[in-house]
Amino acid sequence: MMAICGLLLSLPAYAQSDIKGKVAELQTEMYRLFYQDDSVAFRKVISDLMEATKKADDDVVFYRAWGNLSIYESTHQRRTHALEIARKMESYAQEHNSIFGQYTAIHVTGTVYQQMRDYDNAEKRFMDAIEFLHQNAPGQSAAADYIELVLLSVNGRRDVRQGMIYAEKVLMEPNVSNQHKMRVLTLLCELEGDKVHPDVNTFNRYYTERLKARKGTPADDSEVHVNLLYYYVNGNYKRALALSDSLPERDQIDYAKARIFHAMGENEKAYEQMIEYKYDRDSIYKAERSGLLSEYIMQLNNERLELKNKELEEQNSKLITVIIYLFIALFVALLVWIIWRRVKLTRRLRYENALLGKANQEERKARVLEHEERQKAEKELDLKREFFNKLARQLRTPLNPIAGFSNILASDDVQLSPEEREMMNEHIQDGAKRLIDIIDDMFELSYYESKSGLDKTEEFSPNLLCQNAVETMREHNRKPGVEVLLRTSVNDDVMVKSDMQVVRKVMNHLLDNAIKYTDEGEVLLNCMEKDGFIRFEVSDTGRGIEPEWRKHIFEPMVITSGSAKTSGMDLAICNAIARLLDGKIWLDETYENGSRFIFEIPKE
Repeated sequence: MMAICGLLLSLPAYAQSDIKGKVAELQTEMYRLFYQDDSVAFRKVISDLMEATKKADDDVVFYRAWGNLSIYESTHQRRTHALEIARKMESYAQEHNSIFGQYTAIHVTGTVYQQMRDYDNAEKRFMDAIEFLHQNAPGQSAAADYIELVLLSVNGRRDVRQGMIYAEKVLMEPNVSNQHKMRVLTLLCELEGDKVHPDVNTFNRYYTERLKARKGTPADDSEVHVNLLYYYVNGNYKRALALSDSLPERDQIDYAKARIFHAMGENEKAYEQMIEYKYDRDSIYKAERSGLLSEYIMQLNNERLELKNKELEEQNSKLITVIIYLFIALFVALLVWIIWRRVKLTRRLRYENALLGKANQEERKARVLEHEERQKAEKELDLKREFFNKLARQLRTPLNPIAGFSNILASDDVQLSPEEREMMNEHIQDGAKRLIDIIDDMFELSYYESKSGLDKTEEFSPNLLCQNAVETMREHNRKPGVEVLLRTSVNDDVMVKSDMQVVRKVMNHLLDNAIKYTDEGEVLLNCMEKDGFIRFEVSDTGRGIEPEWRKHIFEPMVITSGSAKTSGMDLAICNAIARLLDGKIWLDETYENGSRFIFEIPKE
């Protein structure tokens, strides 16, 4: 808690003022009560001190007192309230254009977040404080904020490297006090010395600078540890071992001896000390966990108590208001009966108007809600209508020849030759096949859209997959004047981890569509590797896709040309599969020689 109280004492001062009399007494009382649990007395002293400093026009003590109130509340597990105090202080300081007040509020907010173990917000607020200080008071040192970032990185995130970066920045700040230099150089010595392989020159540089900064300042609790590290890093293990018993904590002694014995080659003793150290740390860790749980429980109880107090205050306020109105009404009734009658009538009229206004407002809200629900329902109905219209058009296309030719074949009035009957049977079979294809595609699209993921653990060669797909299309989709080609820049030893079956399905759909819509020329499958993805490009020299259809091309049952015998759901299925494979598929609108579809999936 002493480190927390010292926080605001170390903030940079922007004005020097002689604080005498009542202000000095209240300030002394504030720091005395900071270490006690008498929150009522502490808040009273803070209120009196802020009032006195406001009259004395002393911004520095005014905002320090306000900031200490926020930190006091946070230290006593009332952290939601502490953040509210800090935010009010920042708003007040901005309104009164106080640089010191704004800086103090930002720094205090970071401290509260740090106590809440919200390290991301704490780091952001400390960085905001540094930036604010550099912009608005370039001559002042931001060492206090950098030191907090060092402790946050090392103790909170266990990021020693980032902590040392922040520590080095303290030494580059202007007008850094010896106290801050001592603090940060001590941290640098400890961080460098605790490394598995510390750099002797770097450590000795920090140690020498610390000795210079120490002149004129009293020794602190870290003196023994730093000197021990100095002897350890420089190979004087006997001196380091002699100092280890002077360390304040048992776990520090065991850890230091374990490292020293290991460096001396006495590994058996080092092992014994490390066992002792682990036992000590386990005990400390259990105690810390227990304390942390108690802290969270206390914070939760405090927040519940604050909420209950607010509810009681609101209830008391309402009760007092009712009592005041009641006394006013009784007083008016006793004073003049006529006035009381007029007041009663006026109140009734106002009450009825309020009810009427409230009813009108609720009616307006209900109308707005009803209108929004109607629009939503109409939109859903339009989507359903559009879907069923598309479905009806898709089903009507194969059903028409089935029904028409079936009626002709079943009619006794029509004389048909065997060739005509065979032709009609072929049309009926073709329509039935298209109808089955539409239904299969609908089920397939529904299957992939309902899934949340696919098994992407199968390894396969993209080159081999492309070769098989092209050979299959050459054998089964032969079309005069259309040549199916393959081009790849991927090495043959490159493997992809995904679902080979669905990747092949997408490639077959794209190649099949390209062949259908190409009357002459070529269909090219191009395979390449780009930014950790395997990309498949299927381009053709066909008729292309009209601009007005390009944004709808991946929607279900979209057919851009009536000449193609397709269900219009191939690309929708491809789009659903690409999403499940963590890939994507799109139409290259810059391609002008026909159509080009690009499908890519991650390598792993």
